[in-house]
Amino acid sequence: MSHRYDDSLSRGFDAGNYANAYESENLSKAWKKRRVKQTSPAYRAAYVLGFFSSYETHEVPETYRDELIEAERTYGPRMRALGIAVDERAEVGS
Repeated sequence: MSHRYDDSLSRGFDAGNYANAYESENLSKAWKKRRVKQTSPAYRAAYVLGFFSSYETHEVPETYRDELIEAERTYGPRMRALGIAVDERAEVGS
């Protein structure tokens, strides 16, 4: 993997985690503040994973649950390999 890709995953996760802890518990508001939608898919997915890292799957608003699970499936293995704390998510509805 490229250094840039790994850096995007790390920075996205940290930014999402920080945003939830200190800026907003609403992902949409946090995205707008940091213009997350204008970033790479890897950064956005890692941001979502970081934002909801302290939540159980059933605690994540339904609006974002599928996106969170897809982000984990796509980027979670690489993030865990890098030592970024990402839990494997259960299937939707569990």
